[in-house]
Amino acid sequence: MEIQKHQDGSSNLPATREQALTVWKTSPEQYYKTQAIVKSFDDVFQSKSPQLSGLKRELGDMHVKAILTIIIIDLVKFFNIGKSMNDEQVGQTIQLIQDEFWMLKPEDFKLCFNNAKKGLYGKVYDRIDGQIIIEWLKKYLNERMNYSEQESIRRYDIGKKQVEIERQQHLEQDKEKNKKLHNAKIEHYIKNIQKK
Repeated sequence: MEIQKHQDGSSNLPATREQALTVWKTSPEQYYKTQAIVKSFDDVFQSKSPQLSGLKRELGDMHVKAILTIIIIDLVKFFNIGKSMNDEQVGQTIQLIQDEFWMLKPEDFKLCFNNAKKGLYGKVYDRIDGQIIIEWLKKYLNERMNYSEQESIRRYDIGKKQVEIERQQHLEQDKEKNKKLHNAKIEHYIKNIQKK
C-alpha cells in the first residue's frame, strides 16, 4: 500500500481514498490510535479519508457508528473525571455527531479531540458528556472554516500575484518586440534614404 507523506516527513496516511476506506474498514481502532497522527488542518485536508457521510455510504451506518464509538471512547478514557459517559450517552452523542458533523473526516475528530486534550477549548472539570463534545466540535468546525477561508484567500492572492507577474513579463516581452520592430523600421527607412 502506498503511503502519503506527512508534513513532518512521517508517512502514516493512506495515499488513496480506496486505501483509506480499507484501513477504516479493517482496523479502525489501530489506525485511529497509532497511525492517524494529525497535527494540523493541512494534514486533515490532505487526508484521503472520506467524510462521515462518505464512510456511511461506502461502509454502512453501523461501521461509522463503530468508528465514532472508538473515537469517543478514546477521548473519554483520556480524562480522569468523576462523571463519565455511559453507553446510552455515547450512542446519543454519536447520533448527534452523525447528524450535525457529517462533513468531517475521522482525522478532523483526531485533531479536534487532541486540541481538547491539550485544553485548547477550555478545561474539563468533573464531567465530560455529549454537550461538551458537541461544543468542542462546533469550536473546531468554526476554526476549520476560518482556516479554510484564509487559505483560499491566500491561494487566490498567490494566483493573482502570479498572474500579475506573468502579465508584466508579457508586457516586457511586447515592449522588447516593439522596440526591435521599431528599430528595424528605422533601420529600413535609413537604408531607403541612403539608397536615394
